[in-house]
Amino acid sequence: MNKIEKWHRGIILCLGFFLLYLANHWTLLTSDDYMYHFVFKDTLPTANLEKIHGIWSIIRSQYVHWQLWNGRYVSHAIVQFLTQFDGYVFDILNSLAFLTLIRLSCQFISFIMAKRISPIWYLLAFLYYWLFLPSFGQTALWLSGSVNYLWTSLFYLTFLLYFVKTLEYSKVEWYQKLSLFFLAFLAGACNENSSPTIILIAFVFLIYKDGFSKKICLSHFMSLGIAGLSFLTILLSPASQTRGQSDLNIAIVSERLFLIFNQLWSQFAYLYIGLLCLFCVIRFQKLEFKELELFWVMVLFVGHLVAAVILFVSPEIPDRTLFCSAILLGLTLGMLLLKCKWSLFLQLVVVSSFLVLFSMSYTRAIMDIHQSYLEVRAQYQAIEKSDPNTIVVVTKLSEPKSTYNAYRLTNNLADFPDYWFNQWMAAYFEVKGIVGIEK
Repeated sequence: MNKIEKWHRGIILCLGFFLLYLANHWTLLTSDDYMYHFVFKDTLPTANLEKIHGIWSIIRSQYVHWQLWNGRYVSHAIVQFLTQFDGYVFDILNSLAFLTLIRLSCQFISFIMAKRISPIWYLLAFLYYWLFLPSFGQTALWLSGSVNYLWTSLFYLTFLLYFVKTLEYSKVEWYQKLSLFFLAFLAGACNENSSPTIILIAFVFLIYKDGFSKKICLSHFMSLGIAGLSFLTILLSPASQTRGQSDLNIAIVSERLFLIFNQLWSQFAYLYIGLLCLFCVIRFQKLEFKELELFWVMVLFVGHLVAAVILFVSPEIPDRTLFCSAILLGLTLGMLLLKCKWSLFLQLVVVSSFLVLFSMSYTRAIMDIHQSYLEVRAQYQAIEKSDPNTIVVVTKLSEPKSTYNAYRLTNNLADFPDYWFNQWMAAYFEVKGIVGIEK
């Protein structure tokens, strides 16, 4: 990449950072965020509340969280670490995390297809993730949700990319093995559907790459073992076992699978149509896939489906759980796009069309996010001015209109002080209680 292309890429990423930072800055705390400021001792505030302060308090907190809530101790430990800092720290880091996802995606596509990519791909990746990530507000702006989905995607994508790259090395050095093992641990401890999917993809590639050549790469097999054990620590947590218990039978499984595929179609219908169109373009242009390219297109698309189908064991399947599926589908589309031959005119048409869609989407989203920001700020001000020994009455938020708004479909104030959210928010502001009323 020459200097001009580096400048173009830098401009794209800087503009992307500014737009993301604005959305992050206007997204304040919601739902579980308040409780993560404290050392977990129970599901509700206890008499001897203790705020998170230092690594040891996080370790103690996550042990209880692992028992009572769920097994995602890596992401929730990061959440509790971030609660020790002012909000702008998370706003900056979260904006950078989104740009890192873009960079990792472009690197992965470029490496697999063995082609250099231009800065325009960073713009396309930005537009794709903005327009097609499910429940953007919950998965890329909300503190707890973003760390659980956006940040963990950096762990498993980095692991997969490093796993694939190091398989090409004639010799893996000890520090590279340690890096691979550490990344494997993080990738295995992400969440209940993305971790097993990535482990499966890496295993299939290892068998494909080394199984037929009879070359046994012990360090890579060991990394998959570490990832598997790490995933088991999530799956076998007492809280996950309790929450995941359900009487599965053919009728229930069939019903859930139907709902999952319906959800996939509802979320990604336009992308599936685009996928078919790209295959038609490739065939029309009489381009032939290399064996490795075809392998990855098939494996990533199957992985996209697997990451969703695994959810049939869960009694609830919110849209945000399709985050990993969206990433794997995006990588599949990216590889097909890079395979096609595009004239400059067609490139301009495609990019311009997506920029128009983005402009309309971002304008509506940021206005809705800002409206919620003003309302939450008004709540904060009312609470801070009140007598801490009284039950504070504040106005509830108006219903968010955009899926880019982190307050949409996340828990918030109820009209009685004993509701779990009200109790944790009251504990955070150190007041006797909080009640939400309608406007």
